[in-house]
Amino acid sequence: MTLKMKVDPKDIKFQIYVVSTSRYKSIKAGEKIEDVSGDIASEIIKSSGYTLIGKEVIGDGIYFVKEALKRGIKAGADFIIFIGGSGPTLTDMTVDVLDSILDKKLQGFGEGFRRRSEKHVGTRAFLTNSLVGVMDKTIIVSLPGSPDGVKLALNEIILPEVIHLYKLVKFGRH
Repeated sequence: MTLKMKVDPKDIKFQIYVVSTSRYKSIKAGEKIEDVSGDIASEIIKSSGYTLIGKEVIGDGIYFVKEALKRGIKAGADFIIFIGGSGPTLTDMTVDVLDSILDKKLQGFGEGFRRRSEKHVGTRAFLTNSLVGVMDKTIIVSLPGSPDGVKLALNEIILPEVIHLYKLVKFGRH
């Protein structure tokens, strides 16, 4: 018999990292940037009743992704979302880095995301990577950088399963 646990959405903490070397360099140079996808993700998470503990722009690459992951886990995030760095170019490393270090990967997310995306952008959907996995009892999500991709993934796949996934990862039951 499974015990039904009550979880208050505001107790679930999210951290967002937007992966973009060009935006990262602009910020370091003191320039103001536009972060449409990060802002969309922030608004969706907060309007759904969850707690956003931070949003940060980082550069592409192994070092940036690994360090951001460490910071997010240390900050107590229950979900860490990486946005960007998921395409076919050689500098799009987010999914590759995460795939190599996560404790567990949930393969169905990428498949489901691409299937749903194909309805909106056609076969171009198969040119992007995405991932959901777990590290140190923290749920890690990697999404493409497109605003529509962020909306689709959060609204149609991730948020409907947040509490269920949170209970399974944190407590081993739902």
